[in-house]
Amino acid sequence: MSFKDKIEDRMKFTWSEDIAVEYFKLKGLKYEKVGLDGKIDAQTRMSMPEVDRSKPDFKIYIDPPIYVEVKTGASGRSEYDINEGRTYPHFKFKINDFKAYLHWNKKRNTYLMIHWDFGKDGMIRKKVSILYMQRLIQNKNYKKFKYSNKNENNKEYYAIPMEDLNGKF
Repeated sequence: MSFKDKIEDRMKFTWSEDIAVEYFKLKGLKYEKVGLDGKIDAQTRMSMPEVDRSKPDFKIYIDPPIYVEVKTGASGRSEYDINEGRTYPHFKFKINDFKAYLHWNKKRNTYLMIHWDFGKDGMIRKKVSILYMQRLIQNKNYKKFKYSNKNENNKEYYAIPMEDLNGKF
């Protein structure tokens, strides 16, 4: 499953969320699925304001409770790697999502849980706060790229190297 697939199909695919739930259970964390993925049809979802359809995936009941959005990092070649002339694991962070998570962070601290699957070499999981991401983007001055496919509506994103993301779950 990739960004090239239809939004309806992508919303059914929950590999990273399944991994996150396993982790929450392993750590004994109480959680609630609050994001809209898979809960409503794509037409209804797309008629909603972007900030509402970008609600984080989970609410974790710690003190104080937090929001967690689960993402998958890019571990292989991609549009960004080709443009830069090198390959390395990174996270494509859509600018619209970034703005939405800043909005949700005003209500409750919001974190990203990002997974990179390296097959037989294992998986890496990192946790970063949305405020950390904001500082990182401001300080590193990452270039903006555009998805070149209709399923992502040519949205802009930052390609953030995995090595810049501190924090492990």
